[in-house]
Amino acid sequence: MDPATPHRRPRCLLKALHRERGLAPALEQLLAAEVPEIEFTRSAPEGVDAAWLCGYEQGNAGLIGRLRAQYPSAVLLVTAKEPEDEWAGEALGAGADYAYAWPLALPRLARLLGRRPLQSRA
Repeated sequence: MDPATPHRRPRCLLKALHRERGLAPALEQLLAAEVPEIEFTRSAPEGVDAAWLCGYEQGNAGLIGRLRAQYPSAVLLVTAKEPEDEWAGEALGAGADYAYAWPLALPRLARLLGRRPLQSRA
């Protein structure tokens, strides 16, 4: 990085499967205070380093595929409240880099979202 260029925090797009439940605004506010090393946003047309799909439910692999297509070089994390063995294979097969049951410890969340993708994508 050029010394004259200020360091930019990684930017994470926060997507909730069910917008009507109001999860994303509350989670964004909590994360801004608890994980300040990452910039969380609910709308970022470009410049996304990571995307996190919260509240995943089986059968929504198409949404993961669309996020992967829109942000091919971003780390893609998917979380759900159900045990991972019920849905993680579907999420990983659709393009997620990581699939975990929620809740996750915040330090682990920060490490996952601050990483580079597991796979190289063109």
